[in-house]
Amino acid sequence: MFGHSTSGLAAQMFPMFEVLERRYCFSTAVSVEGATFADPTPLEERLSVTGENTSNFAWGVDEQDGSSSSLRFNAASADASENEFFTIGNLVFQNGATVGGEAEGVNLVLTLKVNGKMQTITVPLGIDNTINSDDPVESRDSIFLDAGRIVGDIFENAQGQRMAVVILGFKADGQATIGEQFFADEDSEGGAQLLAAVVPENMLDTAWLRSSDVPSWQVQRDASNDDSFDDNSDSDSSDSGKDVIDDNGDNQWQDDMGGDAWDIDLGN
Repeated sequence: MFGHSTSGLAAQMFPMFEVLERRYCFSTAVSVEGATFADPTPLEERLSVTGENTSNFAWGVDEQDGSSSSLRFNAASADASENEFFTIGNLVFQNGATVGGEAEGVNLVLTLKVNGKMQTITVPLGIDNTINSDDPVESRDSIFLDAGRIVGDIFENAQGQRMAVVILGFKADGQATIGEQFFADEDSEGGAQLLAAVVPENMLDTAWLRSSDVPSWQVQRDASNDDSFDDNSDSDSSDSGKDVIDDNGDNQWQDDMGGDAWDIDLGN
């Protein structure tokens, strides 16, 4: 895809989580009732998209045949078993050689049924539109979690434990870790599983953005981006996703992890 890179993210993997302790064993029914792509943001002034508010979103225009890059979500049958991570769905990324009209991001809006109750989780996805070159690795584009891990609504399971679904990241074929992004070569298709976990409330990290705070996070991010083009702006104008959580947090939101990363055992 032709264009300027929209992300300073390097290809990196999320830290591994420790296996959940036995005292946090749980069993929760999670099913995906729907998923759509919404509220795309333009890379430049021009934005050419199709499939908004559907599960098959396309952006940009190819100079050869007018085709686009696209992102498709296929829901998976979620089974939130004890001490395990599960697949919410599969994202398929078709990377076309577009020359204009690209999006730099889009929200994946998931409608889940968790223990019989409906909830919506909004996951901001970033799109890294790289400049094409003779280097196929440098020319590939990526999809990444623009705001990091996203936390759904707090609920109580059958045992009365307060829990939340957390969208953790991506796992591509042959990958043994959960990553913050996945790639597709130019004029090729790439895919990854979108992984989640049901996490006890007292193990939630305040750095993880709650889905209900995504709109305010995006407003602050956009304001910060606008300030970056203002020569008179100061370095204190930007706010982090963590600040959004702290400003809107409640006494139930805790971090008992002491800043230590968990290990994720994916079994391979």
